Amino acid sequence: MALLGPDLALDPLTGDLAMSGGTFYLQTSPRQAVSIAIRFFVGEWFLDRERGVPYYEQVFVKSPNLQHVAALLRAAILAVPGIGELTQFTFQLVGRILRVTWAATTDAGEIGPVVEEVGL
Repeated sequence: MALLGPDLALDPLTGDLAMSGGTFYLQTSPRQAVSIAIRFFVGEWFLDRERGVPYYEQVFVKSPNLQHVAALLRAAILAVPGIGELTQFTFQLVGRILRVTWAATTDAGEIGPVVEEVGL
């Protein structure tokens, strides 16, 4: 799932739009693109309902297939432009919270480890 162009910069702690003095900034970092890819639910984008991670259908279900969940998340991360390989990847699924820890090599060097949370 290649993401399109730069995104509005997000605060890495809150996930809110980052702004300074009333100005929004654009961001092209692979770290933010991975964060967006991990948090992107299938059906969320009106221009392509097939893009994203099928959280409702395959992750946040009773007795999910954890190997399949790992494959879905790895694929979402590796599809981000600029990500070379995952050097660390773990996840925990507790109730309605998914915590993903990842690190990767990029064209510009190493990223991570980074912890991302997705919840319902």
